[in-house]
Amino acid sequence: MKKTYVLLTLLLLTACSNVPWSTMFKLRGFDLQDFVALNPDQLKMQVISHDAVALDFKRVMMDFKLTTEDNKYEQSIDLALVSENHKQSRIIYELALTEAAKDVLRETQSFMAQHENARVGFSIKTPMPVDKNVDTMTLTINMYLSNEYLTLLDELVLDASQFQ
Repeated sequence: MKKTYVLLTLLLLTACSNVPWSTMFKLRGFDLQDFVALNPDQLKMQVISHDAVALDFKRVMMDFKLTTEDNKYEQSIDLALVSENHKQSRIIYELALTEAAKDVLRETQSFMAQHENARVGFSIKTPMPVDKNVDTMTLTINMYLSNEYLTLLDELVLDASQFQ
């Protein structure tokens, strides 16, 4: 059990070290009302592959975990690839919510608006490399909020073999 806590702590520290301080500062006050006020039509993601590793976006999902006084509410929504731009040794992918995902997000926001003491968390399942022989990849993940891209993870080095 102790090993599990140590591993989780190390993962948290590693992940947090890739989150820029400016993003943490801007999101410090992000709360339930901000989540409910998000416009699903404007919610976008940007994934940058720094090593120009081609990524497979067939299964990119955003998971919401909502906890209320009485229960947990979990929802997964699809992100669709909108564009792919090759610049120098990077590939920049732009993603947006599908129409079905926008509806799910609106339902989630409506649910959350009725539970003032609820907590919201989200995670993004990262895409897999197209080439199964890729060992590592370096990704930056940005989210478009409040008319700007905020860097959620900056140049995170991933061991691609662990995802296969």
